[in-house]
Amino acid sequence: MPPGLCSPSPEAPALPLPICCSEGFDYAALLQDSCEWDNEAPPTASGAEDGALGLDLLVLREPPPACPPPPAQPLPPLPPAALPALGGGPVRPQRHNNRRRARRRAEAVAQDGHIPTLKVIQRHLQEASPLPIDFVLAKPVPVRFPAGDSKRWSLEELRSIGIRVIPWNGRDSQPLLDRENRVIAVLAGQPSTAQYQRAVAEASSLLRAGACSPHRRGAFLAVNCGVLHQQGTKRPLRMRQNPPGLVEGLLQAACFKALAGFASSSYQLWCKGVYQHCKCRLDKIYEHFDDLQRNFPNSVFPAAAFNFGPQAWTFRHRDCLNVPYGMCSVQALGHFDPTKGGHLVLWEFGVAVEFPAGACVLLPSATITHSNIPVAEGEVRSSFTQYVPGGLLRYADNGMRTELEFKAEDPKGYMEMCRQKGHRWQRGLDLLSNWETLARDWGNR
Repeated sequence: MPPGLCSPSPEAPALPLPICCSEGFDYAALLQDSCEWDNEAPPTASGAEDGALGLDLLVLREPPPACPPPPAQPLPPLPPAALPALGGGPVRPQRHNNRRRARRRAEAVAQDGHIPTLKVIQRHLQEASPLPIDFVLAKPVPVRFPAGDSKRWSLEELRSIGIRVIPWNGRDSQPLLDRENRVIAVLAGQPSTAQYQRAVAEASSLLRAGACSPHRRGAFLAVNCGVLHQQGTKRPLRMRQNPPGLVEGLLQAACFKALAGFASSSYQLWCKGVYQHCKCRLDKIYEHFDDLQRNFPNSVFPAAAFNFGPQAWTFRHRDCLNVPYGMCSVQALGHFDPTKGGHLVLWEFGVAVEFPAGACVLLPSATITHSNIPVAEGEVRSSFTQYVPGGLLRYADNGMRTELEFKAEDPKGYMEMCRQKGHRWQRGLDLLSNWETLARDWGNR
């Protein structure tokens, strides 16, 4: 068998023969480093004002990037192909039976998530083609300095340093595997239904343009919302919205509910163990605090970011506040040529993946350094992301209390928790799906 090919288990379903990453790529070491940084974060304090929750407490190592100059001409309207007619005529009231079935489906999703059908398993798992990973970045962004750099990379520059450009149609699912056949990132694709494509078009229209607002990830308007718990908060809180009313309108839009639901169902399909680990703890938090509302009833992710166009692309960075062993979802929006710009660069993997509008990617954003390539002038790119802040899971594991409260109320339990911190990365690694057995595991549920 040629080097790098992984032999499947004889009992596993007939899957495409995957090609593993090189022997030099050690995802376990990256995850361990990310968890160690997370473990070293100071205990959450008890003196913060409720409701004054900020997202990013880290300081830029560089001056904030300058906003790009405004376009010489107003942005052209989205072409008809990119913005299908929405609604399909007047909205008819739902029949009683339809409302009842919809309510039952929503209750089932809230309790069990999106249980995949046999057709979904075959379409997204058994027919997926794993990507080869044969590059190891010599100098990754240190996780303790997650701001990275603000360089604007081009495809030519990336190719010149050995980054491999991966074509992707944005529809078919393709997992990325480490050398132990663990699924560590997923090009999850997108549904091909007309209804979902209308949702993508409407979401693209809503996020088409926003005021330039430089931050450590880029020079675009990023509006975050949802539940968070981090240094300086007494308990999990919803992020305060600015400007008021903007987020509420986006959260109520049916198009983002559709996108959020697909991303969450993809998370459950590909990362079953991590999904259940997160959902169990988040459900406890929502049950404990009646005032906390989910962003979307059909999504496990407690937090989201609306990244406005027309030029939403990120610098090289890691999202260090997210759970290190978990995944975030990224869904590209807009109207652009994905073969020339908008690529998702996964630096430790050594790949730049074409990332068409509407497509969804799952990646461990706290552990893998990532960035985007800008789209061409006159094109429009925005994105919608969802994520799980690591502080929420730690709060649940600590018995619904901060570490300072845990230490004061149960010193012995607190010391045991501190001792176990050194093994969090291994437990997180064990939660990841194995490519050889993933389809069979779902078939045996």
